[in-house]
Amino acid sequence: MSVQLPKLKQIPNRQEGVTAFAGLNRNLRIRDNEFSDMRNMSSALLPVASTRQRRRKLRTLTDPNGLFAHEKLCWADGTAFYYNGVRKGTVTDCEKQFVRMGAYVLIFPDKAYYNTHTDEFGQLDASFSGSVTAELCRLDGTVYGEYTVSDSEPSDPQNGALWIDTGGDSDVLKQYSQGSGTWVTIPTVYTRLRATGIGRAFAKHDGLTITGFSQQQLNGSHYLVDAAADSVIVVALIRQTETASVTLERRVPDMDFVIENDNRLWGCSGEKHEIYASALGDPKNWNQYLGTASDSYAVTVGSTGRFTGAAAHMGFILFFKQDCLHQILGSKPSNFQLDTTNCRGVAEGSERSLVRVNETLYYHAADEVCAFNSSLPGGISHALGKRKFRNAIGGGVGSSYYLSLESETGEQELYVYDTKQMVWVREDSPAVRYFATIGETLYMLDASGGLWQMTGDGSEYADETAQDEPVVEWMLETGDFGYERQAAQYAGAIQLHAECEPGCPFYVEAQYEADGAWHPVYKHTPSPRRSLVIPIIPRRARLIRLRLKGNGAFKLYSLTMRIETGSDQYAAW
Repeated sequence: MSVQLPKLKQIPNRQEGVTAFAGLNRNLRIRDNEFSDMRNMSSALLPVASTRQRRRKLRTLTDPNGLFAHEKLCWADGTAFYYNGVRKGTVTDCEKQFVRMGAYVLIFPDKAYYNTHTDEFGQLDASFSGSVTAELCRLDGTVYGEYTVSDSEPSDPQNGALWIDTGGDSDVLKQYSQGSGTWVTIPTVYTRLRATGIGRAFAKHDGLTITGFSQQQLNGSHYLVDAAADSVIVVALIRQTETASVTLERRVPDMDFVIENDNRLWGCSGEKHEIYASALGDPKNWNQYLGTASDSYAVTVGSTGRFTGAAAHMGFILFFKQDCLHQILGSKPSNFQLDTTNCRGVAEGSERSLVRVNETLYYHAADEVCAFNSSLPGGISHALGKRKFRNAIGGGVGSSYYLSLESETGEQELYVYDTKQMVWVREDSPAVRYFATIGETLYMLDASGGLWQMTGDGSEYADETAQDEPVVEWMLETGDFGYERQAAQYAGAIQLHAECEPGCPFYVEAQYEADGAWHPVYKHTPSPRRSLVIPIIPRRARLIRLRLKGNGAFKLYSLTMRIETGSDQYAAW
């Protein structure tokens, strides 16, 4: 007698796979092609996940105070300023701001400059103190002869006689014309200031502040009509020749942040609530008012709080506070206008996060990283999660925005935002102080003085101590797989298609919802360079998370899972 056995239904299986990876996403729910955490990864080969380029330590500075890129790399090491690896001048031992303007490298707060074409190092501001003689003169510097000072006109004047009329609200210099029988006003009167070496530090049209004369017409702000080694000429009418102990100063204001735009320097002072501009093409003059389009400029802002950063972008002159943005519009002092926008500004302490990558300006605000084109900023850092950061430092090369962020615990973390693919990756945790970029090479100066080449191939600034970074340690951590599946479905097998550097170990660990611990599931050390298809049989669990880690170069091409259906009770096993 034959017995008919029950017919068993085949358990349905299916394949799920990721063949195009994205970047970092630290939120609670992420897509299968994103990673919840990573270390020392790069977006360069996306959609293939890969490790970053090995860095090269070029040299070590003793006391790092700043790094900047002009045509060549320059930095401040203690009290020494270096350009292209050669010491060019002496500065104070403090943190620097560098600004590029034509051939000049401007150094603040020292108010110093280095001319890369003439190899000249000097000060933007200048002063002279000493015994100075002031005397009325003509435009060419010729001193006037005798003249009368009175409130009524002299009697029986000779042709060409001079009279300073003191009878009105202000003194007026007049000259007698015998032909017309009248006193003719001389509209512009000059005074020559004479002393040995008085004009050596100044130039024609410099704006100066003068103090020390008893005649107040000479004290205050003036511009130099002319300057020679031992004399300068200003516009002023004095009643008598005077010799006094005098100080002449060409002042550069104390500024929190300084930038360059359209051949002018721009700066701001939070203490005085002011924004300044230098004379056109002249970083030495901030007090030059000749009534021309090249004049200096200053304006007071009405907002409260400290300035937190400044940048020139797409023709805009931008001064940030934490909760607003001041823009200077216009092309010359006569039509400059101040426009204020209430928006997310630069976070206090993150002024060095301001970096332009291609046509967009990026910076760290109080609550997220922002991108600014020409209207309003927009947030781009949702993928970094809800963590709070501070003291951001930025750099840019190609289409990548490098950003070092300090966590609430004080640890620095280096992230890279790929502006073309709009994804974040995380590198490691170097103590970044400054970034600088020349061409396709990004340089980094760390807190201990190490000058690093982050990208590119050159080693132009390497000294005898230069060395390559050791083999890179990397890590990738997926999100939880399984949220989208039915309760009775689980991963029966997992395959990774990857490529590892020969001789460098590669590990895979799994985390299951049941215990939350990391369990080793694979270890391999490849000998030749070749692609690996890595089979993993995980424990049956509702949610699975993978962590991949190792040393050396690594590429992850795909991740495939075989999804099986089981009992509704399997998740409790």
